Amino acid sequence: MYCVYAEKAIFLHSESHVRQFKEDRDGSQSPMFRDNRAIVEIDDTERYKVRTIADEVVFIGQGYDDAIKRIKYAEPTASIEILKDGTRYTSAQFKQKTAPTVFLVAYSINTSNGVLSVGMDGKKGRLHLGSWQFIGHESEVAREIREVVEEMGEPGNTAIRYAWRDIKELDDLKGGNIDAGQLDFTAVRSRASSLKRRVLYETDTNETEAKEQAQAK
Repeated sequence: MYCVYAEKAIFLHSESHVRQFKEDRDGSQSPMFRDNRAIVEIDDTERYKVRTIADEVVFIGQGYDDAIKRIKYAEPTASIEILKDGTRYTSAQFKQKTAPTVFLVAYSINTSNGVLSVGMDGKKGRLHLGSWQFIGHESEVAREIREVVEEMGEPGNTAIRYAWRDIKELDDLKGGNIDAGQLDFTAVRSRASSLKRRVLYETDTNETEAKEQAQAK
């Protein structure tokens, strides 16, 4: 004996479905996805589609997160694979592949000469791409930062985020529409501050040595 109840029908671009959940009297549900594995298909227009064993469309739309929520609602224990351009990914692999490349920038300014001491980190998802330090006037460090970002970033999927004021010469690389997620500037702030202290110390040391040499003459 089975109890079958229907969920709300979905109509979109002439595709529709009525999902029926089938349970026996002990509450056991019939499998919704083959081998309990849901596959999210992504077509050339970046449209996400999820089908059941019976080829019912249980989700169709533009949002990856929405597709995952729909699967978890329908079959909480299902594993998830993503199919795009003939390649299969796990959910974690797909998130990593599509994560934006983000550069975190912090800097301190020497108010006496306008020189910037810059710390920068690059990351893509969970992957740390590298750490950099730059020193110079704004136009100089902007040029060096641009070289790194253009070499390591991805067109249309790269963002620069600042701990303080933006560097205007890099506005075209900011990627303001990209969701960079939660950011921690602690490391780059520390790197920028330590670089500034080192530069000031070396400058003071050099000036002291120059004075001593001048006096010795």
